[in-house]
Amino acid sequence: MLDGYRSAPPVKGKGHLGDAHFALAQALCEAQHFAEAAELFRCVLAALRANADREAMRSVEAEVWAHLGVAMQSLDDIAAAIESYCQAVRLDPSLHVCFANLATLYMYLEDFQKAEAGSEKSVY
Repeated sequence: MLDGYRSAPPVKGKGHLGDAHFALAQALCEAQHFAEAAELFRCVLAALRANADREAMRSVEAEVWAHLGVAMQSLDDIAAAIESYCQAVRLDPSLHVCFANLATLYMYLEDFQKAEAGSEKSVY
């Protein structure tokens, strides 16, 4: 399913990899192809990290990390989901949904102190 994007040249635009690659990853998530989506989100992140103007791309990078977190959570890779959500909120603390997702994951792991902290941050 991903063969076409692998051979395609990067699309110039938002994120320097292009909205098309990010949109494809989102579509893969919606179609419940989470492993393929995660791979594509990682490719988008690699391109963003290679961007000379990385600081200007912080909010875009945070959004990609947030989506990667959803994909990893859907794959039941709790550790990778937590790491992804943490990266997202480190870059953009206004991503309250990531804090809510972190709280949910920490509740699942029965780490109630971290769950409460994430829950508090999700509403501010």
